[in-house]
Amino acid sequence: MVAVPSRPIEVLIAVSILVSAVHALRPLFPGREALIAAFFGLVHGLAFAATIGELGLAPGERVASVLAFNLGIETMQLIVLAAAMPSLLLVSRTRFYSPFRVGGALFAGFASVGWISERLLHMHSPVDMIVDSVAHHAVWIAAVLFLISGACWSLDNRRWYKMAPARAVLRANSVR
Repeated sequence: MVAVPSRPIEVLIAVSILVSAVHALRPLFPGREALIAAFFGLVHGLAFAATIGELGLAPGERVASVLAFNLGIETMQLIVLAAAMPSLLLVSRTRFYSPFRVGGALFAGFASVGWISERLLHMHSPVDMIVDSVAHHAVWIAAVLFLISGACWSLDNRRWYKMAPARAVLRANSVR
């Protein structure tokens, strides 16, 4: 129904990733994340709709393609979430969470800036190669993340238990 040039949509997708990365460092839209996610979903949907439109599919095939694509994307997102969430929840309860959050946000931010420059300035950057390399090692990255989060949790708990006598003394003194 609407024909949108692909280049601006591709730039908006990269901008949405940059905004998400910045939001991870400092909330830009506190309490409005669902609205922002819906807007980003519409932008990403426009890109997919443009691709489907270029394939010259019949209306029934378009519906089936959109449904299959969405089911595939949602399934993959659930798999990634199931693989990463336990580790991230574990590390989020430690003092080591901030470097994880900042590192992930910086990776996404640099990747999005590379994609924006590729689309706006028609220049080549190694972003796709780097992101593809990371994606090809996703299982190993998830396993290492799990081990690191366990180590972080263990280090924080060991420190907590070593401080238990000092906390008991502080509590006893505060009661007096």
